[in-house]
Amino acid sequence: MNDPKPARTCLGCGHVVPQSNPFCGHCGANLESHDSINATDQLIGQVLGDRFRLLKMLGSGGMGAVYLAEHVGIGKRVAVKVLRAALREQADLVARFRREGLAVSKLQDAHTITVFDFGVWRGMVYLVMEFLPGVDLAEVLEKEGALPLSRVLRIAHQVCSSLAEAHSHGIIHRDLKPENIFVLRSANGDELIKVLDFGLAKFVEDAGASEESLNGPSVGRGGVFQTQVGTLLGTPYFMAPEQIKGEEVGPWTDLYALGVLIFRMLSGEYPYRGKTPLRVLEGHLSGTLPSFSEVVEGLSIPPAVELLVRRLMSRDPKARPASVLEVDEALLDLLTDSYSSSADLPQSSLTDLLRTVGSIPGLSLGVDLDAPTRAEFEDYERKLKRRGCLFPLVLTLLLIGAGAGAWRHLNQPPPPRTAEVEPNDESVQATLIEPGVKVRGFLGARRQRDRSDRDIFMLDVPSATPIAEARVSGVPGMDIVLECFDDQGALLAKIDAAKIGAGEAGRCESRTARLLLVIREVWVKDQPPSENSTDPYTLEVLFKAP
Repeated sequence: MNDPKPARTCLGCGHVVPQSNPFCGHCGANLESHDSINATDQLIGQVLGDRFRLLKMLGSGGMGAVYLAEHVGIGKRVAVKVLRAALREQADLVARFRREGLAVSKLQDAHTITVFDFGVWRGMVYLVMEFLPGVDLAEVLEKEGALPLSRVLRIAHQVCSSLAEAHSHGIIHRDLKPENIFVLRSANGDELIKVLDFGLAKFVEDAGASEESLNGPSVGRGGVFQTQVGTLLGTPYFMAPEQIKGEEVGPWTDLYALGVLIFRMLSGEYPYRGKTPLRVLEGHLSGTLPSFSEVVEGLSIPPAVELLVRRLMSRDPKARPASVLEVDEALLDLLTDSYSSSADLPQSSLTDLLRTVGSIPGLSLGVDLDAPTRAEFEDYERKLKRRGCLFPLVLTLLLIGAGAGAWRHLNQPPPPRTAEVEPNDESVQATLIEPGVKVRGFLGARRQRDRSDRDIFMLDVPSATPIAEARVSGVPGMDIVLECFDDQGALLAKIDAAKIGAGEAGRCESRTARLLLVIREVWVKDQPPSENSTDPYTLEVLFKAP
């Protein structure tokens, strides 16, 4: 008898579903396009926590997936990290995540990614962060290999700036590695470092410990090591001995990972390597730390730098530097030495400059000119709270003054939309309309020299009547086409039977929850598109049973 196919977890609600099922039996989500950790298309267009509309996936890793999103109230871009599902029933874990998320959101160092918000939506835990248009350090190392000493020291100095603030708040990173360090450019062109994912390793570790045990040791996506008891520990190449043995961790654990990070940047190699994660872990526990020249033949690293790395990677936490501030002092001295032979500034001035680089207010202005600020988030939430506080009083006055009729009037849904809302040239900008309601639009200013304006409309598809009958009126002087897509982007129908100036009508059947309709002029090669901002068209859609 064949073994049964493994189950998978629905990212929408967290329920376990047989592998052979195309849909989740609990929430009805389509599972064909995603696995247990990554639902690329399922979440696009969703609004998390009534605030953050997911626009597209930016990447995925061992802890979850990261999306580009827009705050629907502020109208600015953010990054949203969605963590593993299956947390809905773990009330104590979710409550602790909120406490830890609140602590991380208070970190304000220029080299720590700003966390604006956090929460749980449909069983999924999410973090809302600033959107960083750059690359992580892992990608830099993959492309460039070993980095110059002065650059490594500058990167390590900025990482120390981030760790120092976090440690002062009692927050330990636990998973410091190149994938969690972002590299971008500041307004003046200097390299700016941001440290990501503070506290997430501890949170996911506890989440894993409360779930069913895993089938043996493995390395998950992103290099996350998991033990047989289901506890996420960290990344094997960067784990401190006490972390591997399950002993108490603290700021000294991050210092060990920082030492490995410096070793990796300077040599392009890991200090301990092996064919399996267990071999790598054995190296951290009992191996002999090689010198830089042993790892890369001919590599010459100043003795003071090598000594600092060896102190950071001491197996005994007490033998490591006392704090990240002590490490940063050593880095500043090494930076000063590396510049002293070529810098024009006096040595004392250079040291003062390096000490203040992490606190320059305008340092991150070059990241994203349209980025939101923490003040904007807080102001938006204060307005919501004020509205929430005023609502009971307003409601009481309305009931007294106008009676039940006024109350029913206030709770009526908004009238259906009868006109397109520009811009609506992309699916994420689609105008939401209702069946049976005529909507007016214009094919106005062209999008490109060889592409006409296009209007996109979205409708919810009734499950019992999935066949849509769409009708659009003609536009004088234009040969228009009507296209139907499902919410996965698949073309369902292209309706283009009429000639110039006439309307189009046809049917399409959607098997997804939403239907997208695109209205545009027929594109003719080498012929400029028309523009008509004075003569509107009307669109009407009805749904019928098969």
